[in-house]
Amino acid sequence: MKDFITMRRQKNTALTLFFPITDADGGSVITGATSPVEQISKDGAAFTACTNGVGETAGSGWYALTLTAAEMNYDYIAVTVTVDEAAAWPVRISISTYEDPLETANTELAAIPASTAGIGAMIQALFEDYRHVKTFNKDTGVTSLKKDDGATELGASTSTDDGTTVTRGEMT
Repeated sequence: MKDFITMRRQKNTALTLFFPITDADGGSVITGATSPVEQISKDGAAFTACTNGVGETAGSGWYALTLTAAEMNYDYIAVTVTVDEAAAWPVRISISTYEDPLETANTELAAIPASTAGIGAMIQALFEDYRHVKTFNKDTGVTSLKKDDGATELGASTSTDDGTTVTRGEMT
C-alpha cells in the first residue's frame, strides 16, 4: 500500500480504523507484524504516540487502531503505523473531521437574518420565532419578536388591516 488513505469523519467521536499491513510492493499482507509503532499528528503538530495500540484481527493481516474521542477532536489528523518487518510498507491515514450540525450548540441570533443568510441562520430564526415571546400591539399593528431574555427585541413587523385582509409585514 504505497498511497495513503484519506477520509472524513465526525469530530470528537472515537474511531476504529481497520487496515492491512502489506509488503513494499503492496502484493501481500503481513500477518503477525511485530512491534507496531502508531503515531498521530493533530492539526499539523509533531507526531506523538497514539493512546491505543494496534492489534491484528485474527491473524488476517488486517489490523485495528482505535483513536479516542480526544484524539479525534481536531480538524486534521494524520496517523502513521510502522512495524519491524523490513518489507512492510508504512500505513498512512489522513482524516479531516467535521462537527455534526445537528449536535452543535446554537447561538442566539443578534438580528433577523437576511434572505441570503445560510440555512443554519434561517433554521435558527424559525426556532426563535416558534419558541420566544412575541407581543402584538393592536393599536399600532406591530408584532415584536423578543430574544431569549423576553425583553430585548430581536425583530419587528407591522401588520395592516384594510377591513378585509390583514397583511403582516416582513420581520426586520
